[in-house]
Amino acid sequence: MPKKSPYQTLKGLKEKSYILWCSLHEIEEQFGATFNEQYVRFKQTIRSQFGDLRYKVTWERAWAKLDVALTWQTLDDSSFLVRSFTEFAPQEGWDHLVPYVLDALLQYDNALACLKLGFERIVQLSPNSNFHRERQLFHDIQEAIERQTTTRGRSLAAAA
Repeated sequence: MPKKSPYQTLKGLKEKSYILWCSLHEIEEQFGATFNEQYVRFKQTIRSQFGDLRYKVTWERAWAKLDVALTWQTLDDSSFLVRSFTEFAPQEGWDHLVPYVLDALLQYDNALACLKLGFERIVQLSPNSNFHRERQLFHDIQEAIERQTTTRGRSLAAAA
């Protein structure tokens, strides 16, 4: 049986989320005594934003949001954003988390424009490709937009 990706286990998701959180907060283990304090703060943040730390879905959502935040903060190539879904997700084993990642990504104002530029750039660089993964990503993005629209519609109706 093939080894599970760390993105498919609760322990792996916790570790990956913590690494991303540390990167976003520029925390390194070399700070010694403050490491434990930072780890407590990390868990408090995850609990308050994503829910019960015992559940895998909490860590899936946390990892997705942290990954998007770090990617967005350092993004300088829109085609990299598309390739992260079409190439890196299957290679690294987080392709099952794409819906969470897209939901987090679409919270950024220019995310759709950036994805559009990324798709255009990939088509320019590889005009003869069949774009199977890119097509799937396009459909995943449409579903994420529909989820967002549905959620907004419900919250607007509740506010009225």
